[in-house]
Amino acid sequence: MYRSLLRFLVPLALVILIRDLSNQVLNGGMARLPEATATLASFGLAFGLFFLVAAPLSQLTSTSLVLVTGRSSYRAVRNYVWLLCLLITVLLASLDFTPLGDLVIERAHGIAPPFSLLVRRALLWLMGAPILYGLTHFYSGLLLRVRRTAINGYSTLAGIVTSTVTVFLLLPLPFVQATPLLLPVLATYVRMVTEMAIVGYGYWRYVRPGQLAEA
Repeated sequence: MYRSLLRFLVPLALVILIRDLSNQVLNGGMARLPEATATLASFGLAFGLFFLVAAPLSQLTSTSLVLVTGRSSYRAVRNYVWLLCLLITVLLASLDFTPLGDLVIERAHGIAPPFSLLVRRALLWLMGAPILYGLTHFYSGLLLRVRRTAINGYSTLAGIVTSTVTVFLLLPLPFVQATPLLLPVLATYVRMVTEMAIVGYGYWRYVRPGQLAEA
């Protein structure tokens, strides 16, 4: 019993630890770029706004874990996931292209150009992230349902490794030196794509072949 409990909980604890360490790696990379202060501040605010807006997506792990019991419920929850990701993307776009962005970025945070323009640019470049973030949580919940928590841990570890390698590979490149904001954005996408690909494969390998068949 205790061995099964450890096999269930240890990967989850590993996920939390690795995610904390990954932020330090990314910050260290940005600190080595030109205009490091502006890049750190603008991306930090943009990423914070992204996670604030995308907070409902983090609940998709619990949603799929609890509500997906068969093929019909899988389709219903999957459609909900796509709709929610679309709504989050639209909300991010509103921060970039509507007066809501002026209220949230410039007035609420007291940020003036050119820093506010960098924040908006980062938000624009992050508009593809909600679907990756949402699907990762959705498939992670399905893997938890069949007790494949290790795959969630592996996906996070692989995401950290690939994003760390990306940071070191991109640092010396001229286009990154010219546009430092590209470094955290590209590293973030590499991490998200890696995590989503691994949990997606885990779903295809361990869940899809029959685990969702209606009783």
